[in-house]
Amino acid sequence: MVLKFAPSAKAFLQNKNGHKTICLPHTSSVCDHGVRMLINWMSFCSLFQTSKPLEAPSDLLHAIQLHNSLKAFLLLDDARRIHSEIEFAMMSKPLTAKQIRSIWISLPQDSEFVYLMIECIKGRRENKTVANTRLVESDPELLRRVTVPGENEKFRDNVGANEGQRASSEGSVCFTESPSPLLEAELEGNPWRDP
Repeated sequence: MVLKFAPSAKAFLQNKNGHKTICLPHTSSVCDHGVRMLINWMSFCSLFQTSKPLEAPSDLLHAIQLHNSLKAFLLLDDARRIHSEIEFAMMSKPLTAKQIRSIWISLPQDSEFVYLMIECIKGRRENKTVANTRLVESDPELLRRVTVPGENEKFRDNVGANEGQRASSEGSVCFTESPSPLLEAELEGNPWRDP
């Protein structure tokens, strides 16, 4: 089923103990949650024989995880669309302390989304709430990135630089496709939103 939607995944498909397993090169930006959202969407489309476009989850961190999974499977058109939705969400609405904290602790320091989040904190007066200020001040590294001129710019080169590239580090992240997809969840609505 995965190969139907992401033919490039064939290179990562392995058979382990009778289960199809996808082993992606180890990266710090691909996570189990994002891959599960993607596979649930693929299952839903296969089950109902539809090609409903993949939607970005309303939770900002989940949308970022989905974006990173789409890039790992080289589904770059969908990744770019989700990326645009993430940028729009970050730029158009004030970020909450919960969003800032989850992005900061869940993503690598050199992530393009961490860079963008910090630029949003610095640039929008609405993001300078008491809760956000306390959060930024409680983490010395985050405080430095937000307040020291030019500090966040050191990470600017990562924004969009790795589009379509795979990590070359050793190891892999493996996801085993269940022989029976989550049929009950699929029948209830949007299973790819939040598994």
